[in-house]
Amino acid sequence: MNKKIMTKEDMYSALGVDSLENLSQEKIVEFVDLFPEMDHDLAVSEIEKLSDFHKGANGIIGQLNRNCDMILKSNEINIREAAAGYKRVLDALSDMMNTDITFDQKMIVSETMVTVADKLAELDDRNKAFLNKQSDKITDVVKLVLFIAAAFFGGGAVGYSIGKYNSGNDNVMKM
Repeated sequence: MNKKIMTKEDMYSALGVDSLENLSQEKIVEFVDLFPEMDHDLAVSEIEKLSDFHKGANGIIGQLNRNCDMILKSNEINIREAAAGYKRVLDALSDMMNTDITFDQKMIVSETMVTVADKLAELDDRNKAFLNKQSDKITDVVKLVLFIAAAFFGGGAVGYSIGKYNSGNDNVMKM
């Protein structure tokens, strides 16, 4: 992934905020969505600096879980399995956030959240590529069926019968 956001100022600009304090749920979603585009160390350090780390981390984990859920609806089995694994990691982080954590644990949570966000973005890209490939195959099949139908019935015959049917029925919407 190409990291475009390298500084705190770039991140604030992308989010349209002056600081990460008191982010709305919408801004947390945007913040999480920026992780794959952010320098890894920048993302980790900004998470660690949140004044209410538990609240911020829980919001981030919640959004990452929602991202995971969307990927779990994927049509490709290996993508679903990978997303399920990341979901288990997020569940463990969420459980960890229900306890008092040390500074070292806080660093691990921050690092893990950014890593999971990067991996989920990669899974999402793979899933979209898979779905596009499936869509292209379906389009090719539809084109082939239409070509065969046109060859078998003749292109004019199909158009003639549709025109004839519509012209005799005033209740049918005309194009």
